[in-house]
Amino acid sequence: MSDFHPRRRILLIAMGNPNRGDDALGCVMSERLQDVVPDAVEMVDYDGDGAGLMALWDLEDWVYIVDAVASGAEPGTRYVLDAKAEPLHANFFHYSSHAFGLSEGVEMARVLDRMPERLMIFGIEGQDYTLGHPVSEAVLESSFELQKELIAALCNAVQELEPHYA
Repeated sequence: MSDFHPRRRILLIAMGNPNRGDDALGCVMSERLQDVVPDAVEMVDYDGDGAGLMALWDLEDWVYIVDAVASGAEPGTRYVLDAKAEPLHANFFHYSSHAFGLSEGVEMARVLDRMPERLMIFGIEGQDYTLGHPVSEAVLESSFELQKELIAALCNAVQELEPHYA
């Protein structure tokens, strides 16, 4: 018997604030990905806090999140994190204007046993999160490679789940 659940879906959450410099990464990626993600992928733009993330996903979902990172690494550094396999460090996304950011939202979901079946986070180290500033060149340059990685991951997920949809 298959472990397929009819509510399972592939969900891409593009996080970010379009008015806060590199925090607009999710918005930029969402705009670029609109016409290139596989049809089986549901894409959601999200500028809320981490606490609202659980309302976006079901336990059976395969969730992919794209967001800016502020860990102190070199601006433009790309990350792909398996948040299901290991905890997120609270200071990894500490630029957020929300007191309860992505890391806190994911870890709260873990504690409450509300993690989706798969949770992958794609991020780029930002440089400037100032209100009213544009996305930095370092983030924009790196975003094209991250876009390729994200599309490949989403296409692989669709292929992996395709037999269950037939």
